[in-house]
Amino acid sequence: MDGIIGQWSTSSWFYDDPADEILVFLPDGKGVFEYHWWKLSHYETFTYQVDAETLSVIGDKNFSYDDDQNAVKESTSTFRFNGKFLIRKANSEEINSGCKIILELDEPLQKEYPATNKFGQGNTQNNVSDYKLSAN
Repeated sequence: MDGIIGQWSTSSWFYDDPADEILVFLPDGKGVFEYHWWKLSHYETFTYQVDAETLSVIGDKNFSYDDDQNAVKESTSTFRFNGKFLIRKANSEEINSGCKIILELDEPLQKEYPATNKFGQGNTQNNVSDYKLSAN
């Protein structure tokens, strides 16, 4: 399980696009999926479990910005994933983009974001000791 802990990203390594999906796995079995479109658009908290080559994710809360009410809206997350994963060293093309390690999933983490089957990590992104979820 320790190998999956850290912050993983899609676009900073693989796409020339203002969108970025960031996946954070914390050591306590909790995590966050962030969707950025130029800025943080919404995020979901979840719990996860790793069993051999299988990753199970169950969403907890979804946070999004409500433009009409000018406030953050909280709802129950429908985020779910149960599938195979692989953590591997980056190939030469991925290394040239600054990526060191790859997290590959057998299918997209979220169907509405098809790029969420491959996440990358650089040297500093495995340290999530300062990343805290609120107690709420």
